[in-house]
Amino acid sequence: MKITKYKNCQNVASCDNIIIAEVILLKIAEIIAKLPWYKKIAVLRVANDWEQEEIANRVGVDRRIYWNWENGIHIPVKGNRKRLANVLGVPEGEIFGEIYRKSS
Repeated sequence: MKITKYKNCQNVASCDNIIIAEVILLKIAEIIAKLPWYKKIAVLRVANDWEQEEIANRVGVDRRIYWNWENGIHIPVKGNRKRLANVLGVPEGEIFGEIYRKSS
């Protein structure tokens, strides 16, 4: 884990709080990275405060298709994976890992 040194902290307590928050975020990122792709899209959707229907509309698919993705029933085709990753603001490879590497 890389912890940034903060030069502009008001005091030691504020620097400590910033470092603690950074460590927590890094741990969350590590946990999410270990999830299967369909759990990652669920976490990212909830983090954006979107319902399944909203993200489905943003990606350009029916809500039932998105539901199948988020439940791991179907894997999105390459074009939909790219659109989904773009909508979520995350590189496709970080969501789909091995699936992405095989199709690149």
